[in-house]
Amino acid sequence: MQRTVSAAPARRALSILAVNLRWPPHVAGGYELSAASAVRALSARGHRVTVLCGRGSRLVESERLLPWLEPELDRDGAERDLFALDLHGALAARYRSHFLSPRNLAATKRALARSRAERMLVFNLGLASRAPLLAARVLGVPCLAWVADRWPANHWLEQWRSDPAQRERKPERLAWLATYEAGFRAALGNPRFACASRWLARELARAGYAEADLSVHVPPLRSEFRGGVAPAEPRARARGEPLRVVCASMLWAGKGQHVLLAAAAQARGRGVALEVLLAGAGAADYEARLRELARDPRLAGAVRFAGRLDAAELARALAQAHVVALPSLWGEPLATAPLEGMLHGACALLSDDGGGPETIEHLREGWIARAGDVDAWAAALEALAGDEALRAALARAGRARALAWPDEHAFADGLLGEFDACGGPDAHAGVAP
Repeated sequence: MQRTVSAAPARRALSILAVNLRWPPHVAGGYELSAASAVRALSARGHRVTVLCGRGSRLVESERLLPWLEPELDRDGAERDLFALDLHGALAARYRSHFLSPRNLAATKRALARSRAERMLVFNLGLASRAPLLAARVLGVPCLAWVADRWPANHWLEQWRSDPAQRERKPERLAWLATYEAGFRAALGNPRFACASRWLARELARAGYAEADLSVHVPPLRSEFRGGVAPAEPRARARGEPLRVVCASMLWAGKGQHVLLAAAAQARGRGVALEVLLAGAGAADYEARLRELARDPRLAGAVRFAGRLDAAELARALAQAHVVALPSLWGEPLATAPLEGMLHGACALLSDDGGGPETIEHLREGWIARAGDVDAWAAALEALAGDEALRAALARAGRARALAWPDEHAFADGLLGEFDACGGPDAHAGVAP
């Protein structure tokens, strides 16, 4: 389950259909960035990659970009909160999102035919249904899915299983949903999943997927960060300078920014000088909650909401950071935002949620605190602010870890290697080394 397959050194150019619901500039997080990195690297190797994605007002159809999938990504120019819409949607709409969208089935078949795809590479189908996987199986196109969350286990089914009202008062609906899930998995055969972390591979195995069909390929550290302005040594914190903490992630309760702000308030209440910058956008109600927390007198003037930053703006913010924080709560498989901060010399402070502990070794390459534990996070902030030698040592080792992290080309090579296990026409035929 934890193997990593490397690509063969010589292979012919492939026609590949890459599928992801969102596509830049419609970006929710690392999924879209990793998908775009893979497409860029595969194209640089001479493969003919066509992207099938959701419909969005900022996406223009072309030979290589087919924005044909539902649901729509935005409405009247405003990004839609697709997860909230799904959570409160009618049963028929949720069926189309999580099991089978007839429109997406037809769109994928059309895209496979138009691109003459020999392989299909899937990323996030969490709300686009299993239709693309079914289309590939029906048309006999070998398919690989790189996954960075638990969508193959079915978010809808997991939500109902965790809801006492569904388990105890409506067991027949839960049984119906589980039966549909079993039927769809049988119809799809044995799709292969390349997982973002060992933790996620274990989670999918627990959800019933065969370990033989699971491998691990960590998300890449984007080339625009690797070739950036990172210093040779972590930036020293001057005497009297506040500890500058950056959290770069979408604003969502699952990312845990409220834990970070509560911990920062507690630490500042004990006399710790620190500032927090929140980079990212998200749900308006959660941002309002965070802004209310930031009005705590202990945080007066210490919290800045930077909104969504482009790569250059984020690099500048990270270059000024002493700590890059990710207080995730939702089962984060493995995020690259802390790695980008580590590359710039910031010390990583992560929760022990999901695959976070696979990113760094605690007290060697960064600090890992208990997810959701405000006291533990406040203690971590206090320790890092109070011991500059420790913070700098962790930042230095963390930067070495980030420099050794796979880039998008290694990521693409790993995915190409996985294609060999998917069957289909020989990808090595007719190629000179």
